[in-house]
Amino acid sequence: MSARSTRSEHPHLELRVVLLCIASGSLDAVTVLALGEAFASVMTGNIVFLGVAAGTADGSLAVSSVAALSGYVLGGLVGSWWTHRSPSRDTDPVWSPRVTRTLALELILLVGIATAWLLSAGSPGRGFGIALLAIAASAMGMQGSAVRAIKVSVSTTYLTGALTGVVEAIATRSPFSTTHRNGAYGLAALLTGAAAGGLAVHYLRPIALVLPAVAVAAVVILSVLDHRRHRAASGEHRSQASAGAAGKSHSVFPA
Repeated sequence: MSARSTRSEHPHLELRVVLLCIASGSLDAVTVLALGEAFASVMTGNIVFLGVAAGTADGSLAVSSVAALSGYVLGGLVGSWWTHRSPSRDTDPVWSPRVTRTLALELILLVGIATAWLLSAGSPGRGFGIALLAIAASAMGMQGSAVRAIKVSVSTTYLTGALTGVVEAIATRSPFSTTHRNGAYGLAALLTGAAAGGLAVHYLRPIALVLPAVAVAAVVILSVLDHRRHRAASGEHRSQASAGAAGKSHSVFPA
């Protein structure tokens, strides 16, 4: 499937990817600033933090890093199982309903931690904060596993490769491909989300975790609308094919 046909058949695809990157960036900003100084989605950073904690005997950083890593792995396991648990009968080969269902599970976790954060007025305490960090990382693990099932070259939780690709294209003066463009959009969205998350922690702390939930909710809604459009189009194509077959049958066996 060409990039042009993918965009025409999935008009909200790039917007959904951007919204997921915004969710990742804003959630990471909140967890780093207010939930244990660990990332919800960037596991490479958390592995480094865990190594630093081991080298400096920093028990607090070790607990945060392990909580985030454990939560992400658990979320990735559940998300992968949920996304691939049944043979695919999807009519949409790019963004299947199974991906949307996994993102809906992620949304439930995000709404839960946003509610808990709001009820604690943005100050959940160390123990409860670590639990929220682990759940946030689980949500990102689900998102990462869901996005891997999308039949396009994209990521929303780890973008170092996207940055490398964009830099390479600039250095070699290569034409910007769809992958490069999506990578640039993702990087900009991640930065925007992180900035918004940081501002929310400082100025709107009790509702700082609302943005990730709203962004993922928008993705789920757009995806459901896209699936409905696809089903309608598939039904129309089947009807046309059946009518064509019936016409051929009548022409072979005239009344």
